[in-house]
Amino acid sequence: MNLFTLRLSVCALAVAVLLVPWTGLAARDPDIEAARRAAAAQRWEEVIKRAKSALGRDPKSLDALRFLGEAQIAVGDTLDGMGHLKEALSIKPHDAPCLVLLVDVLLSEGEVDEADQFVAAAEAKDKKGELWEIKASRARVLAAQGEVRDAIRIFAEATAENPQNPLYPKLLARLYRDKNIVELAIDLYRRAIELAPGDAQLHFELAQVLLKDKQFNEAMAEFKTVRDADPTNDEVNYQIGKLYFAASRYAEALEPLQAATKDRPDHFYSHYLLGQTYRKLGRMPEAEQSLWNAYELRPQRRDVQILLATTLADERKYGEQIELFRSVIADTTSDAELLVMGGDAYYNFASRNAERESKPLYYDSAVVFFKRSLVSAPAQPRITYRVATVHYNNDQFDSAVVYYQKTLKLQPEKCGAMINMGYSYGRMEKWPEAIAALRQGTACDASNVSARSYLASILAAQDSLNAAIVVYETVVSMDSTNCEAYGQMGLIYFNREQYVLAIRNLRQAVTFCPNRGDFWSLYGYANWSQFLRVRERIRDSHDGLIPGDELLAKGRDYLDAAERGFEKALRYKPGDKDLKETLKAVTDYKKRLGER
Repeated sequence: MNLFTLRLSVCALAVAVLLVPWTGLAARDPDIEAARRAAAAQRWEEVIKRAKSALGRDPKSLDALRFLGEAQIAVGDTLDGMGHLKEALSIKPHDAPCLVLLVDVLLSEGEVDEADQFVAAAEAKDKKGELWEIKASRARVLAAQGEVRDAIRIFAEATAENPQNPLYPKLLARLYRDKNIVELAIDLYRRAIELAPGDAQLHFELAQVLLKDKQFNEAMAEFKTVRDADPTNDEVNYQIGKLYFAASRYAEALEPLQAATKDRPDHFYSHYLLGQTYRKLGRMPEAEQSLWNAYELRPQRRDVQILLATTLADERKYGEQIELFRSVIADTTSDAELLVMGGDAYYNFASRNAERESKPLYYDSAVVFFKRSLVSAPAQPRITYRVATVHYNNDQFDSAVVYYQKTLKLQPEKCGAMINMGYSYGRMEKWPEAIAALRQGTACDASNVSARSYLASILAAQDSLNAAIVVYETVVSMDSTNCEAYGQMGLIYFNREQYVLAIRNLRQAVTFCPNRGDFWSLYGYANWSQFLRVRERIRDSHDGLIPGDELLAKGRDYLDAAERGFEKALRYKPGDKDLKETLKAVTDYKKRLGER
């Protein structure tokens, strides 16, 4: 059950239980009477105001605590609402309306054991088992524990004993709905609606079951009933928008929620839900504005802080995100999620927006936030990995290695940490360590071509040429267009004077990277060198310069390829004297061969 379905469910329960006879201040206190009338109309802000006023006179008022808790849950202040319901139950453990609502919320959040404890405390006070609300709460706990048959039996008895109370058929309908027993769920929802015809939530839940059963016309009729309920109520637009949002019908939720923010500009939840709706529709600028409005109304709400920060990140407004975190994250904050988001904001700003000279400062701030989050949640490999990455990007390679090692202790199979540790060692020119880390990383992540290429380049630089060639061959087997690997193998073979192999690889290099002047130059020299080798192998006895006839055609091919390579290379280095002189030698030989 998502957050808004939970709130709607509690709204419906609140209306049901608020209509039971009240005790204590209900008969005397005008605020309690006003709160009850407002609750019946689902005017929850007024309920909160009246209940707080009553509590100001009597802090132990069960009715006021009950009203306040129910209303807060209905508008989304779930934690505060639960707190007030628990306070009421500490005074009177078998207060039936409080118990029904609290159990509903606890079960919706998966807190089955805690719900069981509150029901047990109520049962201990209701020793004769006279309160059916307590029995129904026990049934709900039993259902959550998998004891469905016993739960159904209790609900059936409660419905039979209380034929005019919509609460019991409603709860039993939900149980059947959750167990996908659709026909019985529909019948029970209709019975509950007969008993409470003005309950929009019942119509909404029935509509959802009808939709699931593909009874589309009937479902639409129920949705229209919800939409048309009490148009004079100043909460109606918000409630309709909330229903559409809960049904994931975001485009339809937009119009009533926009109207709700105009009806009540100071209503936090209208702005908050409108912002979430815009996000669902991918309209981030409007989402940001609505969430800023919500944040200004309730700046201490953690969920708003996180959602607004997430929206700013989605828009890549990292500067604004940083300003937000500066205002909400105090020096004493230990909220790991907020601290991580703050670190991400500084990291992203440093990486993408900050001026070069200020980048280190933002990277340092990112590290501070990430490390603070590790104080409250130290065994977090994703955070140690973030710290290592920031250090790496900030050219603090020794610190990066430390945190990559910490990451691997927490998550030994983290391939990225192995590979990036290899990069860090490489930047520090610690070649044996770099090679070891990269070998481990590429064994872990066999598909990482760039890491293999870097490993091969280090092996080549350390004169482990055979090993380098093996790795480069693996690279081109994985990526047949990788010109860098072909070019580097060509260079190795050229330096070994294995010109035929050099030419073969360099031909591939210039094919896939035709704009690389260095590859064209090396391709020219490889062909020229092979031509010279052919010339030396068989000399013409007449002048000692021109190859014999049997190699004439092959020699011309090498010269043609050399000429093409040098001409291409000179486009990128037009002033290179060596290239020009070698090209002239090539053309001279071609002329002499032409005369032959």
